[in-house]
Amino acid sequence: NKERIKHAEKGLENTRFIYGDALRENKLSPDVIIMSHVLHHLRSEDEQEKLIKDCIGKLRRGGKLIILEIKPSFSLEYLVTVFVDYTIYPMLFEKRIIGSKVYYRKGTEWVNLLSGLGLKVRKEEVTGKPFSHMILLAEKIKI
Repeated sequence: NKERIKHAEKGLENTRFIYGDALRENKLSPDVIIMSHVLHHLRSEDEQEKLIKDCIGKLRRGGKLIILEIKPSFSLEYLVTVFVDYTIYPMLFEKRIIGSKVYYRKGTEWVNLLSGLGLKVRKEEVTGKPFSHMILLAEKIKI
């Protein structure tokens, strides 16, 4: 939301935050795109793939796509994550009590998808509480 962007922009040089629909943004040609907790909130896996393809198309060769996503696992952190995504997140950002379906993917699914789209990918586990995370570091190696 616009209020969060105001806070994010403080003190960052050579960085621009954009408010809008990521699936419709057409004016970018960045060196790096960071998506933090974005993909699992889209309406389908098809929308996830569409957004990733759009991002790849906008990145310069050698550009980086950095994705922070949920790591599905049998753990307390994952249960906390699911609870937050279906209850707390909708109350804060959608003004509803119960949220829409979320689309988590396993790390291997993300790596296979990103690699299949021509990216060089490295997956990193994130440890710590309260959420279950992974970071996907992907580099555009083709034009």
